[in-house]
Amino acid sequence: MGGAPETREQESYDAERSQAFVRIVFVPILAVYIWVVAWLDNAATSYANGFAGYYFAYVPVSWLLLWWVVYKPVVYKPRRLVSMGCDYLAFFSAMSIGGAALLPLYAALLWVTVGNGLRFGPRYLILATAMALVTIALSSYFNAYWRENPYVALTLVMTTILVPAYIYALLQRVYEAYDAAHEANLAKSRFLAQASHDLRQPIHAISLFTACLRDTGLDREQKQMVENIDRSLHSVSGLFRSLLDISTLDSGKVTPHFEVVAVQDIVDEVLTQNANRAEWSQTTFKLVRTRLHVRTDAALLTTILQTSFPMR
Repeated sequence: MGGAPETREQESYDAERSQAFVRIVFVPILAVYIWVVAWLDNAATSYANGFAGYYFAYVPVSWLLLWWVVYKPVVYKPRRLVSMGCDYLAFFSAMSIGGAALLPLYAALLWVTVGNGLRFGPRYLILATAMALVTIALSSYFNAYWRENPYVALTLVMTTILVPAYIYALLQRVYEAYDAAHEANLAKSRFLAQASHDLRQPIHAISLFTACLRDTGLDREQKQMVENIDRSLHSVSGLFRSLLDISTLDSGKVTPHFEVVAVQDIVDEVLTQNANRAEWSQTTFKLVRTRLHVRTDAALLTTILQTSFPMR
């Protein structure tokens, strides 16, 4: 998948942290449901009690996984694999006891399987699907209800294969479209950077010529024409500067440097730099003075405000 590596890693970590929070919310709910169903079904065998106990003990385990994610805020594949293993072991412990009353847990199993693929990519979808199929196979071995109703287990197996396979195909198309859009955006940025760089050279040369022309004893009307040319050159130069800034931002090479700045100072600086342009375009700005301060990158904010001035 395209995009800057830092951005992809941050998005992946954010998805893992979100998954940890979701686990915190849903695990206690499912644990209570499973415990009640196991008690009502009189699941008295030793393995059933053991599996039910493990699932209920998974509540503190989910908190431990969340702490691990927060304590180490980076993409850490072993932690992700451990989390997935714990999740499917918890599903196995729950689906191995009880009868038809625990079949709704399969919806949560399929949700977790698809969620791993949507959060972390197609490879994790394949791995999660394999883990889900192993979970269903082992649960069928221990669960008497599933052994007595093999078509139920077969239906779950087919659903576990077909739904992730369809999601996998959709993910591949989405990633291909994303890569194509990203490449087109990079091509645009490279074109803007090259065009702005190449065109600024002749503009600089014209500025030198107008400076020389201004010193050749022109009359008042001719000097006014030179001033108009000079203002136009400044406007075009500002446009190319903005294009170059946009291409730099799109390339992902800009790292913001945040600091607390006075909004009025930034506005005053932009107005000073563009006073000639505003006068030439006969544009009137209504300015409301403020004492507000913001935490931002002063240079980037100045560039944004620069684009609000008319080029003509």
